[in-house]
Amino acid sequence: MIVSRDLVSKNFDCVEGNKADLVGKIDTWKHILHEQCKAKKGESILIGLVVVNIDYLAICIAAAELSLKIVVVDYNRSDDFKDIEFYDSKTTLLSPIDIFLHDIPSDDLSECNKHNFFVNCAVRSYNIHEDIKRIYPTAKQLVELNKIQPDPSDIILRCTSSGTTGTPKIVEHTHEFMAAISKRNSKKFAGKCMHIKNLNHGSSIAVYLLPSLISDAVTEHVFYDVDEDIEFDGFVKDIEQHKEDLEYIIFPYPYMIDKFIEASVRQGIAWPLLNVQTLSYIQDSAKQAIQQGVFKSITSIFGSNETSGAVVECYIDEDSTDKDSSHFSIVDDFYKIEIKENNLIGVTLPFYDTEIVTNDVFEIENGYYIHKGRNDLIKIDGEIVDIKVINDINNKYQNAYIVTDSVMNCLYLAFWDEVIPDDYNEIINYINKEFKKVKVNKIAAIKKKSFMSGIKIDNELIREYFRNHV
Repeated sequence: MIVSRDLVSKNFDCVEGNKADLVGKIDTWKHILHEQCKAKKGESILIGLVVVNIDYLAICIAAAELSLKIVVVDYNRSDDFKDIEFYDSKTTLLSPIDIFLHDIPSDDLSECNKHNFFVNCAVRSYNIHEDIKRIYPTAKQLVELNKIQPDPSDIILRCTSSGTTGTPKIVEHTHEFMAAISKRNSKKFAGKCMHIKNLNHGSSIAVYLLPSLISDAVTEHVFYDVDEDIEFDGFVKDIEQHKEDLEYIIFPYPYMIDKFIEASVRQGIAWPLLNVQTLSYIQDSAKQAIQQGVFKSITSIFGSNETSGAVVECYIDEDSTDKDSSHFSIVDDFYKIEIKENNLIGVTLPFYDTEIVTNDVFEIENGYYIHKGRNDLIKIDGEIVDIKVINDINNKYQNAYIVTDSVMNCLYLAFWDEVIPDDYNEIINYINKEFKKVKVNKIAAIKKKSFMSGIKIDNELIREYFRNHV
């Protein structure tokens, strides 16, 4: 079993074409990658800073058929790419990237610092509009191209672990695993699905993109390249035409859900069939929106880049808005799940037959897997620190956040936007009371959004910021 055009549903349909059009574009891009980009089996490719449309899908599938490793980095974060000394640990870990594809016009490159950053991480880079000639392969070339197919055990995806509690690690997945998990995840989707800018974040390619392409129950795909840095009024107005039949959309970040809700309410638009998918905890604002009829339901997916799919999930609709967002249910038996010592959750992945143990603490109660936070031990200033203590502080203060740095042997205290003196004094006093040696080494006011990695605050990004800039 491999990831290829054969996995795309026969019902594939979108504004830009049907499956025949998609297949034609896959052939074109397979030819381009092979001939113009000189792509070779096993090389890595970052399809980044590219508008999400039918070409994007075709490039992904063409790369898979050529047995390239699709690199997934969190390029939608608002990192400080203007700083030439900026260190993005995840991208650097994935480097060197053999091929970097983008669609940033050459006239705009001087203002696109992310582009310059990724070019420095890549062996060769191409603008898909300016450097690439759209040439469909000849009949003879097509025959030869069709002979090039990956093996089930070939790597298709390269990404990193979250790095939430430490330095991120490389995560790789094979064709057979990605094909299987995508088929499994596809059972969730039906009707009209909308794809937005964040498809390439983390394992969203296996959580949403491939599953929706595979599902025969999906009737239409809609693409919209969302600018997440502005309000969503324009976005909501543009897609209002789909309000009666749009069924699925994924908003990885909590603030994107809030922007969508606020813009919908301002414009008096409801989405009666819409099921929102998110990789974050379900916020009260989303529950209230469901009560008010803004959209139908929301599903919080708990998993990781290692699992590439939901291990457990929390589903909330109009009949369950009083449900606690930390109460999750098992999706199915795709993974073998076991509660380990200290209530950590162990997940055995099929095909690999290996178990990963997350740092997340769960308790089973009344049939629910109740998420209790994260649990780690780390040594700071020669003293053992239970990360749960740090998490408790972070859960108490909405505008303050503590990060541990085991390399520099210290704690960092970040405030979102501005330092709040009362909170600062309470936290410092608590740290001094709780520990004998541990001290807060640095304090700074930062923009929370700039340090989000998907749905989570990226501790590694904050560590690097404090190490290099505070």
